[in-house]
Amino acid sequence: MLKITVSNENSGTTFTLSGRLVGPWVQELRQCWLMADVDDSAQCRVDLRDVSFIDDAGKLLLSQMARDGVTIRAAGCLNRAIVEELNIPESVVRSTNVTGAQDNAHRCADTSHKDRGKGGSPCR
Repeated sequence: MLKITVSNENSGTTFTLSGRLVGPWVQELRQCWLMADVDDSAQCRVDLRDVSFIDDAGKLLLSQMARDGVTIRAAGCLNRAIVEELNIPESVVRSTNVTGAQDNAHRCADTSHKDRGKGGSPCR
C-alpha cells in the first residue's frame, strides 16, 4: 500500500509518499506526477521519508523523475542508499525535512478525494 499526498506550495509541488513504492503503486505515482501540471520540474519534489520499501520499478521511476529535474528527498539509511544507487546528481537529492505551509490543491486521476484533509490530499 502507498499513500501519496500532493501539496502545492509557493515553492512548488511536493509528492509525500508513505508505505511501499511497489507494483501498481509505482504506476499510480507516475500518473499523479504526469497529471500534476508542474510548470517547472525543478520546483517538484518527492519526499521518501516515510517509504519502507522501493522495488525495481519504483527505483526506475525515481531515476526518471530525477533526470527530469525532480528533487528527491530521502531519510534513513536504506532510502538514502537506494537514491545513491540510482546515480542521481547530488544537486537533485536532499535529505532534509519538508517544511512550510501546504495547501489542499491536488491534481490526480482519482478526484473523489479532492481537497480532503489538512495539509494535502491523499492520492491513495
